Amino acid sequence: MVAKATGDSMTMRTGVNLSSYAFGPVYPGTHGKDYLIPTAASVAHFAKKGMNTFPVQMRWERAQLFLMGPLDETYMARLDVLF
Repeated sequence: MVAKATGDSMTMRTGVNLSSYAFGPVYPGTHGKDYLIPTAASVAHFAKKGMNTFPVQMRWERAQLFLMGPLDETYMARLDVLF
């Protein structure tokens, strides 16, 4: 756990890793076949249990398909939906 100072109070950070974004044997792969992205419902489920921190691991190889290239807009949009 990590405590974050906010003025005169402390906020305890608790959460879970939503790590399915990083797994899968094929790059870049196909969403729903080679890898899954956590859903907003997953975040909401754990938030209802009092968690407030959600690290999401990802593979850069899926976000940027070639060196110095643009970010994959579809892949990044799926990440944006989470937060």
